[in-house]
Amino acid sequence: TGKKVLPILELEGAAMSESLDIVAKIDAIGAPLLAKAAERKDIDQWLTDNKELIRKVTRPRDARALFPEFATKAARAMWVKNHQLSGTSFEAAFMASEEYLKQLNGELEKLAEMIHGDTVNEGGVSYDDITLWPNLRRLTIAKGLLWPEKP
Repeated sequence: TGKKVLPILELEGAAMSESLDIVAKIDAIGAPLLAKAAERKDIDQWLTDNKELIRKVTRPRDARALFPEFATKAARAMWVKNHQLSGTSFEAAFMASEEYLKQLNGELEKLAEMIHGDTVNEGGVSYDDITLWPNLRRLTIAKGLLWPEKP
């Protein structure tokens, strides 16, 4: 049908499509493994402030990547059509990569100061990790990022 409805968890006859709802449902089976979100406003603000910059770095590369979901030209074209950048093209953003990567490297340094070791919060793995790390994982598609050393 072309309608985006993933991920989906079907459990006890009910379908869930919201990622964090799925995580919460699974985490509630038995003793919870994830700590509650600490509502890190500093990290939320970092993600908000860098959303467009991250898109300018990742989306042009995503569009060129050999992902299985882009197995057909039509699938790739549909993704590109639905994921346009604000105020620029994929090609222009890709050509400006050096500038964007330099900006993002500086922003990653700022973020590193907010993270407590291997997890976002000192209390261990939490919902804050579930929201931050996938965003950072997306950045690994870009060659030239300088990942800060752990404090």
